Amino acid sequence: MNKKYKYTFPFNVYEQMFIDKTGSELDKEELEYMLKFSETINYLNSSKELYSHSMLLLKRFYPVFLVRIIIELKTKKILSITEAPDSIKKLYKEIANIVIVSSMPNYSRD
Repeated sequence: MNKKYKYTFPFNVYEQMFIDKTGSELDKEELEYMLKFSETINYLNSSKELYSHSMLLLKRFYPVFLVRIIIELKTKKILSITEAPDSIKKLYKEIANIVIVSSMPNYSRD
């Protein structure tokens, strides 16, 4: 695990998912991409866009299986548009699952 970015959410969740699924650490290219993907300071980062879209769909009372399909397709599209490394593109379902699970407890707060 990268100690420098150890406590930055959601990067640490994505990194742990990558390690669990592939059994290896992020290389330099993957690390740079995941930092850009999950950077919380950037207003229009990809992870935040997926999260807010997931919250919107859940607030409209779509069934969870439909939200999962929509977010998986959007994740796959974002990863291909932003030219993610192939090792990350293969994990689009897991990334979508992290986004959905992290947005579920928060969608009823507003």
